[in-house]
Amino acid sequence: MTMESSKKSLLEKPAIQTLIKNREIKSEDFWIIDELLTKYNNGDLVTTCTHNLFSGDKEKSVDVIKRILMRYQEIPTEYQEQNKEYQKKIFEDKKRVYELFLTFCEKYGWQASENLEIALVRSKREN
Repeated sequence: MTMESSKKSLLEKPAIQTLIKNREIKSEDFWIIDELLTKYNNGDLVTTCTHNLFSGDKEKSVDVIKRILMRYQEIPTEYQEQNKEYQKKIFEDKKRVYELFLTFCEKYGWQASENLEIALVRSKREN
């Protein structure tokens, strides 16, 4: 299986296809879903970052994500020390997950973003 067919097969998972169809996600934005699927959805990072993200004042989800990202502007000094590469990587990965969800949420709204979170969780079960 080639890298391209592997990426295509991830986007063809039933949960992802349902999201794309029901929320009319444009092909130009598949890269967001693809990056979340390939880089951050193999563990629990997406779930960790998005758990309860859309359970509060849903209409303010973009503002909530922006506030969260403000905390990720600078890597904490304790992670910059020697032998802290793992913490630094987790910090950077979380920041990237929030950035991807912000991009998606700004374009498609909180409902589609919540559906994306659910689709990503379901796609893990489809392995």
